[in-house]
Amino acid sequence: MIVISVLYWTLSPPKQVVLLLFIAASFAPAAIWAGAITPLITSIETQKHIAVPQYTNPTYGIVSPSGLANESLVKITTQGTFTYRPELTLQGIILDNMRQASSANEQPIIQSKMDNVNYRYRGRSYGVGSSVGLKTSFGSPALQTYQYVEPGLLATSNCIYNDSSACFFEDLTPEGFTLQVYNAVFQQPNANESYYIASAGQRDYQVLTVSAASGKGIISDDWTYYTTMISPAGRKGHQYGMLHKVQCEIKYAPTNFDVFVNATNGTIVVTPTGPADQALFPNYTDLTRAVTHRIYNIGQLFSSTQWGSPMGDALLNNAHNVALAHNESTLRNETVLEAVSASMDSMLDSMLGALSGAQLMVLNASSNEDVKVTSQAVMVGGNIWIYITSVINALLTIVFLIEVFRTRTWEYRPDFDYMNVQDLVIATSAGGTAVAASVNKLSSLGSPSSVRIRLVEDKTGRDMLVLAEDMADAEHSNIGGQPRRGQTFQLTTTRSGGYEQI
Repeated sequence: MIVISVLYWTLSPPKQVVLLLFIAASFAPAAIWAGAITPLITSIETQKHIAVPQYTNPTYGIVSPSGLANESLVKITTQGTFTYRPELTLQGIILDNMRQASSANEQPIIQSKMDNVNYRYRGRSYGVGSSVGLKTSFGSPALQTYQYVEPGLLATSNCIYNDSSACFFEDLTPEGFTLQVYNAVFQQPNANESYYIASAGQRDYQVLTVSAASGKGIISDDWTYYTTMISPAGRKGHQYGMLHKVQCEIKYAPTNFDVFVNATNGTIVVTPTGPADQALFPNYTDLTRAVTHRIYNIGQLFSSTQWGSPMGDALLNNAHNVALAHNESTLRNETVLEAVSASMDSMLDSMLGALSGAQLMVLNASSNEDVKVTSQAVMVGGNIWIYITSVINALLTIVFLIEVFRTRTWEYRPDFDYMNVQDLVIATSAGGTAVAASVNKLSSLGSPSSVRIRLVEDKTGRDMLVLAEDMADAEHSNIGGQPRRGQTFQLTTTRSGGYEQI
C-alpha cells in the first residue's frame, strides 16, 4: 500500500481544508500497514518425545543392594559422572544439596543437578528430570521451554526425637591409641545394624553417624524405612548434641511428576501431580532398599574427620537456614527436626536422581514420553494490525468493484494524470452523470454547458457526435438547425493552426 499526498493550492479555502484533512487521514494506512509487516518476537509450540529412565527387571541386579559388587559401573563423559554409587563419587553434590535444603528467605531453594549440563532445580528435584540436558536434543537453537510428565518415587521424611531408641556407641579405643574407635550399634524398629567408626578427632562430640534399616523386619510395609542419628557424646549440648537420637521415618510412593524446563535460564521445576502406576516399578522394593541403603553407606563415610562430621555440619547448616526463615536467634528442637527432614528429603532426591541418570547413561534403560516444546519465533505483523489492514483492503476492493459497474469499466475513458486531482475526478466519472449533473446545477438553461455530447464510433469506423437525451433545446445550443433529442451527427474534423475543428 503506497500513499502519496499532493496539495493543490488553486482550490477554494473550504476545499483546501477538506483536502488537508484528507491528507492527514492518508497517513493512517501507512502506519497501519507498517504495523502489519513489522517483525514481532513470539513463541510456537510443538510436540516431541523425550527419553526418561525406566526401571525394568534386568536393571535391578545393578540397582539393588544385592548387586553391590556390580555397582562399580561408572561412565565418565563431558556431561558428567554417572554411577550407581553416588555416595562415593558424588559426595560433594549430595552434601551441598543437604546443606541448602531449606531456604533462609522467601526465595525457592536451588538444588544442583547430578551432572555437568548446567541445569539447576528450583525447589525439590524429587529424583526426576535427569533427562534434561542429556536426552533432550530437540534441534532448535531458539528453544525456550519444554514440559513433560515423568513417573518417579516421592520420598518423604518425618523426623522426631526418640530418646528411647536402643542405638548407642561402644568405645573400642585401645589405651594409648591416637584414633578413636567406636562400634555404632543400631536397633531399629525393623532391623538391626552395626558398623565400626574410626575418628581422628580427640573429642567424642566431633562424631555423628546415621544408619538406615532397609530390611523388612517386623514392618510389613516394604515402602517404610527408619534412620537414626547418634553421637558418642549424646545430647550434652556440644557440636552435634541436638542431632543425637533424631529418628526419621522414610516413605516412598510411586508418583507422576510434571517437569517444566526453562532452557533460557537453565532451571527445572518439578511438581507432583498424582499417583503413578505401580506397575512401572517392578520389584520396587529393590529400588527403595537400594536408595535407603546408600544412607547407611553415607553414615559410614561422613561420620567423622579430624575436625568433625561432614554430614553433621551439613545438617546444622540447614538448621540455621530454617532458624533464619523463622527469625529465630537460637536453634530449637522443632527447628532442628524441620531442617533434618528437609535435608533427608534432599539426600534421597539426590540418590534417586543419580540412579536415574545412571539408568539413562550407563544402561540406556529408558522409555519415551510426550513433551511439549516451546521455541522462539518471528511473526510478521501483529494480529490487530493485520485484521485492520484486511478490513481496509476489503472495503477498497468493494469500492473498486462498485466503480467498475458504475462506470461500465471506465468505457470511453480519456487519458489522465493520476497525480492530478481534477483529471482523476473527471476520468473516474466517465460513463456516469455525476459530473454533468453537478455542472448542470451550476449552469443556467441555454448555456453552452447544457449541451451534452458524446463521441462514439459506429460500425463504419466513423466518429459520430451524439446529443444526450437530457440536452437543452436546439435554439439554446451552438449547433445549427433543429436537432432532436438523441439525434446523431456525422463528425468531420479539419485541422487549422494545430486545432481540430468540427
